[in-house]
Amino acid sequence: MQLAKSLSLVAISSSLFIAGCQSTSISVEEGKGAVVFPVTIDMGGAATNFACRTIVIDIKEKFRSGRDLDKALTRSLPVGSKPPYVIADNLPPGEYTVTEYRCLPNVNWTLGGKSYLRKNTYISFEIYPNKITISDFAYRGKEKFKSGGGSTFSTSFQYSTKEEEDRAIEALIANGIPKGLEIDE
Repeated sequence: MQLAKSLSLVAISSSLFIAGCQSTSISVEEGKGAVVFPVTIDMGGAATNFACRTIVIDIKEKFRSGRDLDKALTRSLPVGSKPPYVIADNLPPGEYTVTEYRCLPNVNWTLGGKSYLRKNTYISFEIYPNKITISDFAYRGKEKFKSGGGSTFSTSFQYSTKEEEDRAIEALIANGIPKGLEIDE
C-alpha cells in the first residue's frame, strides 16, 4: 500500500515537472515590460538547423551614469526554432540600446574555429510598464548551401518589415500574452 502511494506521488510529481518544462509563457514582474524582436530565418529550402541556435544580447540603458557604463541586462534568445519572434522580458521602464550581439552555434559546431560570433549593431527601443514593445528591428538569418557540401550564413539585425512585425504579433497572441502585459501599439 505504501509503495503504491509512493509510486503515485512520483508519477504525479513527474508529470507536473514535465508539464512545467513545456511551458512557453514568460513571467513578468508588475511594472516591468518586454521587447519582442521579429525573427526571419531563410534556410534556402534545406531542412536543417540554422547555424545560430541562440543570440545573446546585452541590453543597456540609453542614458546611464558613468559608474553604470558597463552594466547590462544579458538575455539569451533562441532563434533557431519557431515562433517567428524572440522576447526579452522583465525589463524596467526606460530607454535602451543594444550595440552588439553574439551568435552561439549549434552543439558541436564552431564558427571560424570560435565558440561564438560577435557582431556589432545599433538598436534603440523604449520599455513601458506592463507593455510589450515590438522592436523596429528584426533578427534575420540566411543559410546558403554549396553544391559540393558545406554552407555559409549571414546574420544581422535590420529594420523590420510590417509583415515581420505582424507575423510576430500574431504568433505572440497565439502563444498567449503573459498575464499583466499588453502589446504597445
